[in-house]
Amino acid sequence: MDDVEPSPEIAGRRSSVLRRLAEAEGALLITTVHALARRVPTADAMLTSALRLSIGGPFAEDEVRSFLIGSGYLLDARIEAPGTAIFLGSALEIFPAGALGPVRVGYNAGRVTEIHLYDLADQRDLDALDAVVIDVIDETDQRVSDEIEGSKERSLAATVFDYFPSSLLVVDHGVESRAERWLSRVGEEYASVVMSLDEWRRRFKLVDVVFLPDSSPEPAPRTFFRDAAPTRSFRRFIKQQLESRRLVILTAASRRDLRAMERRAGMASTLCPDWEAAIAQAKTGCPAAVFADLDSGFIWKDNVVVVAAADLLGSRATHQDIMMVGLRRSIGYRALSLGDVVIHMDRGMAILQDLVSLSAAGVPDVEMIRLQFADDDQVLLPLSDLRSIWRYSSDPDRVSLDKADGSSWAERRSQAENDIAAAAEHIADRVRKRQQRRVDPIVPKVADYETFAAAFDYIPTADQGSAITDVLNDLASDIPMDRLVCGDVGYGKTEVALRAAAAAVFAGKQIALAAPTTVLARQHFETFRRRFAPFGIEVGLLSRFTPAAEARSIKTKLADGSMSIVIGTHALAANGVKFNDLGLLVIDEEQHFGKAQKSKLEALAEGLNVLIMTATPIPRTLNEVQAGLRALSIIATPPVRRVPVVTVVEPFHEATAAAALRREHRRRGQSFVVCPRIEDIAPMAKRLEDVVPELRITALHGKMPAADIDAAMMSFAAGEADILLATNIIESGLDFPRANTIIVWRPDKFGLAQLHQLRGRVGRRSTRSFALFLTDPESKLSNAAAKRLGTLKTLCDQGAGFLVSAGDMDMRGGGHLLSERQSGHIQLLGTELSGHLLGRAMSGAGVPPLFKRRPEVNLDVPALLPTCYVKDAGIRLELYARIFRAGDDSQLEELEDEIDERFGDLPTEAQNLFGLARFELACIRLGISSVDAGPKSLAAAFDGEGGVDQFKSFDGDDMFGWKDGRLTYRRSAPPSERVAVLEAFIATVERVVADDSRGLLPPSGIDEARPGA
Repeated sequence: MDDVEPSPEIAGRRSSVLRRLAEAEGALLITTVHALARRVPTADAMLTSALRLSIGGPFAEDEVRSFLIGSGYLLDARIEAPGTAIFLGSALEIFPAGALGPVRVGYNAGRVTEIHLYDLADQRDLDALDAVVIDVIDETDQRVSDEIEGSKERSLAATVFDYFPSSLLVVDHGVESRAERWLSRVGEEYASVVMSLDEWRRRFKLVDVVFLPDSSPEPAPRTFFRDAAPTRSFRRFIKQQLESRRLVILTAASRRDLRAMERRAGMASTLCPDWEAAIAQAKTGCPAAVFADLDSGFIWKDNVVVVAAADLLGSRATHQDIMMVGLRRSIGYRALSLGDVVIHMDRGMAILQDLVSLSAAGVPDVEMIRLQFADDDQVLLPLSDLRSIWRYSSDPDRVSLDKADGSSWAERRSQAENDIAAAAEHIADRVRKRQQRRVDPIVPKVADYETFAAAFDYIPTADQGSAITDVLNDLASDIPMDRLVCGDVGYGKTEVALRAAAAAVFAGKQIALAAPTTVLARQHFETFRRRFAPFGIEVGLLSRFTPAAEARSIKTKLADGSMSIVIGTHALAANGVKFNDLGLLVIDEEQHFGKAQKSKLEALAEGLNVLIMTATPIPRTLNEVQAGLRALSIIATPPVRRVPVVTVVEPFHEATAAAALRREHRRRGQSFVVCPRIEDIAPMAKRLEDVVPELRITALHGKMPAADIDAAMMSFAAGEADILLATNIIESGLDFPRANTIIVWRPDKFGLAQLHQLRGRVGRRSTRSFALFLTDPESKLSNAAAKRLGTLKTLCDQGAGFLVSAGDMDMRGGGHLLSERQSGHIQLLGTELSGHLLGRAMSGAGVPPLFKRRPEVNLDVPALLPTCYVKDAGIRLELYARIFRAGDDSQLEELEDEIDERFGDLPTEAQNLFGLARFELACIRLGISSVDAGPKSLAAAFDGEGGVDQFKSFDGDDMFGWKDGRLTYRRSAPPSERVAVLEAFIATVERVVADDSRGLLPPSGIDEARPGA
């Protein structure tokens, strides 16, 4: 018990399950000791705790809003995780607690009109629903407690056993001993929330119990993938079972896997909806099939043989994580927000203050953007200027705003244009050279590789499996791999490296893995040695602590090819290290290597396969990914039962530190205490000895002799010390399962990525963990340090490492692609604008000058998203930016559909807005620089880059004319038809341009190209 509230996702799942149990007449519940022993509200209380919405049912916005606030939902927030909701005019977007995805509820006139699941990534509707149930975030919530008068503790008047008054309890092996150990340690102060051991035993006597044995007497399932010829073995096995009149049932998690099983069996199966139907079908003498995600097959009652896809396909079998919440995790750009520092491509750096609505008699309503420039100059700009406004990604505290007229920006813009052009040429050259190189494809022996993969104790998470597939596909290609695998601490990057190493070794290649510290190198060495030992593959360790004789032996074996795997620090790049046939270089925690060290390491594998792994990639590496120089795999799926680390940032107080350390000790855990410098360790040791004299302390830092480092680590791992007092030598990769509290002294002395890595030393299992970042109360934090710590505290959810890196790049810049500088065009322009322009330059669309002026269009009709339609100004801003940054009509159509789905039918003003955006895109294509549209005509000026001669002969035409250097189009139209006139004008001009390019334009001018001609 740690007195910490669970995350909304976990708490929401609990309350959702309890509510469904209360509703169900019979149910199968799979649970754990910790969940089953907790006290819960009564079934009656849970039945009335949720909000139910259905098509045609009532919807009172004020009442729904009150329910959500009272139930712990975070309102008016971006929908990214369970427990968030936002009202959007005539729609409610909500990620219900306990749900696996978000829901959009449309309503009108007090009634629900539609309910859809929708995709977080593209915001588009998915499946339609008849109803949705919105559970409270926490079953101990006051809304549930109100059903039972009294305190929160008294409202927990039941246990899960009460939901099953007559039930069969199936108890897995080991549950009894775990319950005894845990409940015997729970103190009396928690009696109101957790049942006692005596009550637990008493509850067991009131139900029927079946205790499962440690192992099954049934024969072990066949693992065909281990055979030299898996298909032949599988086909023969199926034939033998059918000939013996056994019932054969195939199971798979996907149609693809089922088809693969049928193909290899040489016969079709009949897909059945459930187990009973499968048994009935199998009795006909032909295999049956069921969609089920099983780890392995089994034999039931001697005559039913179940074969799982994993038995045949091994690691290639599909596994579904049905509890995986669809969270957003990508390398994409951040949306514009009010208050951001931005770059206006014509004017320079400014602060995006707000959206301003203007209305006056006789003129259409407009919404404009207010930017603040140097000297507090305020400028109002049209919405279409968002095509030229990009979020700046450097530290706002260090920026200098430009003058509103753009005069202070012009020189820097010219420099940025040159930098972008040079970077694009450099990137294209590197990509071209890499594509021209060829390597031997690495394809391992299937039986060896699958046997190796089967030794992994867990089923890979979805993202982990995708990363492994990406790496194996890269290795199987004849183009050298250059891939970054980015996964948060403890998310399984090492297994990706192990699978890559296995593929290379079983294909006859050598692999080298470089780690930044001797401590991490040794841990990798032990892991690799243990996993490859069954195959008789020797693994070597090279670092500054390796004895000279052993190092010489390792180098000799690498040179003659008798050693296939070597783990080391940058010592791997020493002059005397030669390989017989190196096929793969793995660089772990690349952010801790200097550029020079990394270049030497990569020189080992010049033209070969390189795999880089990190939780927090350095800005330069992120920049290379965005530029297309490196492929990227993101592991954002947390391991099963992983819970976020509780993150605390506050001044150091001895009482706070002592309480945290004693709390961890009471639950039989261990703690880290980290200091920024070696010389800080002795004073901190004295302070800890004074405040927690009963706890045992061992020290660790990088200047200690190798034997002492090993002794300290072994002592801590064996539980002979309660506190490991260290420098950031523990930052990378170390895994001590019992250590679940970390205290970092003077966190302002560490970088953002370092702090996140240190936090990752705890919370690597299902135990609630704590990270305390304690500042010096006598020293004032710098603005930069305060921002780092603020970012760290904000990004404390699971898988936040990638976002931490993005925040790091946001503050530091992205690194110059052509040099060692941490600035370049990204420092000038920010990541968003830099990436946009670099992409244009590389595609050939942005030959300097890259900054093109937008067309000025005066439409004289209201073109905006009315505040009654999209209430939130931040969302309107985000949508405006997406509309005016759309690259073609198809993107606008998709966005128009999305807005229609989210907010309802588009009002006339919104339709005009999309018409204006489409018209401006056409103007850019045709080289039109400005358009003035009135009630009787419009006039268009061209940008002077040629292509206007065909319009000059139109003077005197009854519809078109050429006057004062502008093409006029005479056609009366009320405001409601003004957009249609623009579309007709553009259609005609595009037809004339197309005919002129083919030599088809008639001498009489535009008559035959007239609309309707």
